[in-house]
Amino acid sequence: MALGAGRCIPLRFFTPHFVSYPGTCPILKLDSIHIMHQRLLILSICATLGAPAASLPQPAQAQPGFDAFHESPAAYAARAQWLRDAKLGVFLHWNPAVNCGGEIYSIMKQDMGDMPKVAPEIYNELYKKFDPKNFNPKAWVKLFEEAGIRYAVVVPKHHDGFAMWATKVPGRQVMDTPFHRDYIKEVAEACNGSSVQFCLYYSILDWVSPKYSATQGADLTAYKNTVFKPHMQELLTQYGKVGCIWFDGHWDASWTHDAAKDMYSYIRHLQPNTLLGNRIDQKSNGSKDCAWTGSFYHGADPVGDYQAREMDVGNFYMDKAWDSCYNLRANPCGSWSWIKDQYNWPTRTRDDVLGKLIECIGRDGGLLLGLGPREDGTIDREDAFALRNIGLWMKENAEAVYGTRGGPWMPGPWGVSTRKGHKVFVFAQQLKDGKLTLPALPAKVLSARMLEGAPVDFAESNGSLTISIPRGRRNLIPAAIVELALDQDAMKLTPIASAT
Repeated sequence: MALGAGRCIPLRFFTPHFVSYPGTCPILKLDSIHIMHQRLLILSICATLGAPAASLPQPAQAQPGFDAFHESPAAYAARAQWLRDAKLGVFLHWNPAVNCGGEIYSIMKQDMGDMPKVAPEIYNELYKKFDPKNFNPKAWVKLFEEAGIRYAVVVPKHHDGFAMWATKVPGRQVMDTPFHRDYIKEVAEACNGSSVQFCLYYSILDWVSPKYSATQGADLTAYKNTVFKPHMQELLTQYGKVGCIWFDGHWDASWTHDAAKDMYSYIRHLQPNTLLGNRIDQKSNGSKDCAWTGSFYHGADPVGDYQAREMDVGNFYMDKAWDSCYNLRANPCGSWSWIKDQYNWPTRTRDDVLGKLIECIGRDGGLLLGLGPREDGTIDREDAFALRNIGLWMKENAEAVYGTRGGPWMPGPWGVSTRKGHKVFVFAQQLKDGKLTLPALPAKVLSARMLEGAPVDFAESNGSLTISIPRGRRNLIPAAIVELALDQDAMKLTPIASAT
């Protein structure tokens, strides 16, 4: 086999022989054959080291003069477009805590519902058992694609401080486990070239770092400079394009708005197109749009590019992109991670998940679905079945979901609407005598049909639009979807209230 760049030629092992001379130690004697083998071995190693390593595509870099705090509305809209189009994401919580069948975010510190807290001396040793032999990130991503999922948020570091990538920052990490593989890198590589955008979660607070303190007024400069910033530098320069970062753990009194601005600017300079969640900033107390989890800082100059709502659909909101995370397991205490059988909750039904998705997209957001892989690295069979069922619906109704925006009707008990181009999609969830009456739009409705093609009668009078859904098409769970064709761009219409 010819020796080419980046390729090692196969070499047979040879046994050198030793000779001894009186009064000396044995020395290695190399004949011409041994020397030839040695030269070939060196050439092979050099060829391997000199070859370009398989790498992820490099993201766009910040240009000279880049200012993270001054962005035009058009530039922001372009940067946020992918998240607004994606609609459905998956939120992957997975680290050695799975070996005790508990939540990463709480089981180290507190009881969680009927699940008792794990003693520190046990929790801190779980990494020694972390060896998911059936982990296959390509299989994960294939399942996500089948489910209609368009982005995956993976957890490199949760509150427990354990790093799931090959970091050079001191502290326990995945390379210290029997698994000894860079989990974040492998998921990033599996997402590359797929329809699933690679994204990250990151906990600002850290329960184990001696550099972190939750105390109000604590100086976190050392934590930012020796932990937070080095982590961001690694994750945003070695793992390809990162669509967004879902920040968490911003509620401690020590985390300030000034610290948030410092980190926001630093991260945006590493990957200027990455969307940073609102929880990078100091905690707010909620807003008229959503609970505190998704609210931006209440000061004059908040930082963050999208709302990361949690278990909260909230209200219609178009100013910035947003998603809301819900766990696939119907546990009111959490179930973001995979939990062992005795504490487990059932997988949500397809229609339960799709109902949440419809609520979100009709309010101009998206749904981030929490999923916990098992301790062996596989996705639970029930969860996988539910995801594939969701995917069948997503495929059938893709036009009314992907690439749309909420409106032009505000959500109501009747359902929601989405829009794209000259089309409006009505997700009817309540009817009266098979009909839905809504305020008329300031645009002419040219035609109406069920999304799958069946014709739909409609009439406009006295400022109202009445849609008559045919018998046999009135399946309101999760929704009956009607497509309206307009005589103008639906995105130019100001959203209108609908109390029906």
